[in-house]
Amino acid sequence: MYAIIGVTGHVGRAAANLLLEKKLPVRAILRNPVKGGKWEN
Repeated sequence: MYAIIGVTGHVGRAAANLLLEKKLPVRAILRNPVKGGKWEN
């Protein structure tokens, strides 16, 4: 499991998407849950 801080920003989003493309588990850590719609389970 990879935890990505800042997943709504440019670098965090790129890192998370790269991991997801490789079928690796990702957990998004959000400061503002309103911005994290795509990452919500």
